[in-house]
Amino acid sequence: MIHLGVHEGLQHLPPLNGVPNLQTLSIAWMFRLEQLPPFDNIQNLRRLVISVVPFLKWIPDMTPLRKLEEFTILPGVICCNGFLGPCDLTDYLCEGSLLAGFPPTECLVNSTDPTSPISTFFGSASTKMNFDKFAPTVCENWSPGAVYIDNTPTKEKIDMCEGKLFRECYLPGNITGICYSMRFQVLSCIFDDSRIALRRYQIQQDVGPPCDPVDEKWLGCSG
Repeated sequence: MIHLGVHEGLQHLPPLNGVPNLQTLSIAWMFRLEQLPPFDNIQNLRRLVISVVPFLKWIPDMTPLRKLEEFTILPGVICCNGFLGPCDLTDYLCEGSLLAGFPPTECLVNSTDPTSPISTFFGSASTKMNFDKFAPTVCENWSPGAVYIDNTPTKEKIDMCEGKLFRECYLPGNITGICYSMRFQVLSCIFDDSRIALRRYQIQQDVGPPCDPVDEKWLGCSG
């Protein structure tokens, strides 16, 4: 199994050589990754999960993946840039988001004739077959306006919390966040409505860590 997640600056993956018996490849929270290496050397792969890789433009030829049993792609530009079908730049996933700081994408074009669109799935019947077979878990529609928020800790996100757990903080686009430590990482400002709701509930029920009437006033703490 290979799981790669939350590598903020990673733009390219190395060739998948030396792992012929790889059965699971999971890639998550990669905000600069635009393409994957060929699958030729991982023909025993059974599980491929692409989770929150919003700028992934296309998938390599899936012909080698004859043993695939699970295939998941959370929505991203690949769902509307012409790889799966007609390019639709009005789709909220491709039109960009000032709120989230995402630029608009471009339609994929034919490498020999830039005025023409690409062949869907780059002409690969096997790729199309896998996208059709696993359609319920590939590019599942999200509500319009849903955005990805990168919760990777940065110096700015860390500094605004000043070590204060559950403090209110703000992310680009004036999005309300909460100071929290995710996955045993450093305390930083994150976007997670469920954690905000959970902390409010703890305060209401008087359970969990004692609340701070200053830093947690926004959550309903009165001391």
